[in-house]
Amino acid sequence: MANKTFILAAYDNIHDAHKTIRELYNGGFQRDDIGFAANENDDLEAALKEDRSDSDDNFLERAADAISDFFSGEPSISDEEQDRFKEHIRRGGLVVSVKTPAEGVERAQQIMARHNPVDLTKRMEEWRSEGWTSYDPDAPLYTREEIAARREDLVVPAPVAGAAYPVYVYGYHPVR
Repeated sequence: MANKTFILAAYDNIHDAHKTIRELYNGGFQRDDIGFAANENDDLEAALKEDRSDSDDNFLERAADAISDFFSGEPSISDEEQDRFKEHIRRGGLVVSVKTPAEGVERAQQIMARHNPVDLTKRMEEWRSEGWTSYDPDAPLYTREEIAARREDLVVPAPVAGAAYPVYVYGYHPVR
C-alpha cells in the first residue's frame, strides 16, 4: 500500500487557484490527486472566463467539493486545522490540495507557493480581531456580494523573492 502526503494551500482568488491547479497537472500530478474547494456562492465561471485557453483542460468545470466533504478521509489533519481552511472557504477563499508520494512533496510545495497562497495563521489573527472565535458549520456562507466586497478590501502583499510562502503539508497516510 503506497503512502501519500496531503498538501494544502489557501488562495484569495480563483485566478491564483486555477494557475496552481493547471501547473500541478502540467507538472505531472494526477488529476485524481488534485483537489479544489470553494464557497458555492462564488461566481467561479465568470471569474474563469479570462483564464481560459483553447488547450486548457479545466478542472474547475467539475463541481468544487463542498466544504464538509473536502477533508473527508484525511485523518492526518486535525479538526482545528480543518476548521481554519473551512472558515477561509466560508468567507470566499479557495483551497487547492494535492496528494503525492514523498518524492513529489517538495515540487508540489514549490508550485503551490508560486501562486500567492494565503498565510492562514495571519488571516486567523485578522478574523479574531473582528470577533471571530472558531469555525461554525451552521454559519451562513458568504454571499456573492460579500465575497466581492471582501476581495476588494483585501490588501495582498507583493511577492518577495526568496520568501517562504505558506503551503501546509500533512503527514503520510495510506492511500485507499
